Amino acid sequence: MDGRHATTKREVVSPEEQPLALMHNRYPKVRAVEAPLVDEGRLITAGGVSLCIDATLHLLETDAGRGGRLRNRAHPRIHDRPQR
Repeated sequence: MDGRHATTKREVVSPEEQPLALMHNRYPKVRAVEAPLVDEGRLITAGGVSLCIDATLHLLETDAGRGGRLRNRAHPRIHDRPQR
């Protein structure tokens, strides 16, 4: 995942460490961004149970009817809010 954008769970309950900060500290070559969903083509990241459901729906929406193959894109799609 080095050099790619990724996200993870955002909201925390004290004393839990901020997940994005933790990702950035542990994996400094990963571009940790605050977003519900990041679509890098063959790699999609989301955080939390609800957002993983959103990621599944995103996969179905963007790749249904394409023989089940994920598209390769030159630029990541960083979603502010998943479409439902």
